[in-house]
Amino acid sequence: MKQYFLYSALFFLTACSSGTGENNSSATADNNQAGIEQSDSNIPTSADPNSTAELKKELSKIQPQKDYKVIGDIRFETLTFSSFGMGDMAHIIFTNSKNEELDFAGNITDTQLFLESEEASEENGGYESNPKYVGKKFTVGWRRVQLTREPTDYMEEFYREFDEIIYLKQLN
Repeated sequence: MKQYFLYSALFFLTACSSGTGENNSSATADNNQAGIEQSDSNIPTSADPNSTAELKKELSKIQPQKDYKVIGDIRFETLTFSSFGMGDMAHIIFTNSKNEELDFAGNITDTQLFLESEEASEENGGYESNPKYVGKKFTVGWRRVQLTREPTDYMEEFYREFDEIIYLKQLN
């Protein structure tokens, strides 16, 4: 049963990646292979990355995946990548300056925060944190998204509302 659940979670994440266009690459294993360098390709070219207001304005143009809406404002913070794990859903864990954990379930950037695991298990769902980024500081931009309709299966119930990363810039 646990394996079915984990495979279903990965299937849901993969299905979400087809979303709204070229900027949407959700936090799926298919989009997080080793060797791809940090990229800000999800940022429209007119954005000045040194201007938070301008960057926020440009990032707000990125549409959420189908059947989701954005709730509230885009937030930015300097965070340290801690780990990736699979449980009831994807868990992309960062820590802030107060050593508090922030848990994101989506990542639509090109930064490969997790990889296929050489030691797949029920606990890790076949994926592990990308060691290239563990312990690295990033400027992280994220938003909360919410399903605009009733969930049609138990996986959508988990992904009814979650925080998704829409901007990552590695600082160290």
